[in-house]
Amino acid sequence: MKNRQTAASDLEVRSLKTPAELEAFFRLNAEIFRPDEDADLVSAQRRRFLMDDPDFHLHQLRGAFLGDTYVGGYAFLERTMCLGPARLRTACINGVATHPAYRHQGIATALMQDAIRVAESQQYALLFLHGLAYFYQQFGYIDVLEDTPRHIFARKQLPESDPRTYFVRAATLTDAPALLACYQRHYSPYLGSFAPTRTLQRQEHMLSNWFEVTDSGPLWFSTLSRSYMAISCFRGEDASCMSMKWLLIAGWPRSLYSMLMHNCSKRSQNLLRK
Repeated sequence: MKNRQTAASDLEVRSLKTPAELEAFFRLNAEIFRPDEDADLVSAQRRRFLMDDPDFHLHQLRGAFLGDTYVGGYAFLERTMCLGPARLRTACINGVATHPAYRHQGIATALMQDAIRVAESQQYALLFLHGLAYFYQQFGYIDVLEDTPRHIFARKQLPESDPRTYFVRAATLTDAPALLACYQRHYSPYLGSFAPTRTLQRQEHMLSNWFEVTDSGPLWFSTLSRSYMAISCFRGEDASCMSMKWLLIAGWPRSLYSMLMHNCSKRSQNLLRK
């Protein structure tokens, strides 16, 4: 498809309506954000992650159309932010994408203007997104949080753990209540947290769809007296090191932290072999 000029009067931004429009939305999302992966698989995963969310409504998926041609879109993820006793309805803008053949013709700008109009009509207190500051600042967005840090460790620095003291396994749906309690215990005290309003249903949904959040599923750690949880994300291209995107920890003993590093090292090595 060759690039063509787009007149503002030709463009309509609206909610998605038909199965074909949904297919186009998730297909473009997969091709833009994960171009080196199987587009059919990523599209199906992304659809499940968004549409199986317990709070999902179809109006949260927005598309830009030139006639019947889908040329870009984005999603609203509704969340409730906690500021002390106050509860604020907010939206996280997700997956802003423009078809490559229609870039630099105002499609993304039209999508962002639509997002602001929808937010005002729905009376969202705040809009959040993760993206290029130089583009989104023109719509009134400001930086409020540094990108999630990653911690890199050399394998030789990881001590062996004592299997008689701790054990590690992949988390399952039956762990959802404990994982939710851990998440809320750790993050609820923070001003502006979403943790207090996360439901068990959402926690189960997140646990079933970790492929959208990290390269590997959450790990479950336990001692004889207390349980812990961490979420790991392997990014290192070099098998001699591993990267942990972020941790969720409650009452974390130093010895258990060492075991986490050792176990993640082994899992990263296995992933790199595949």
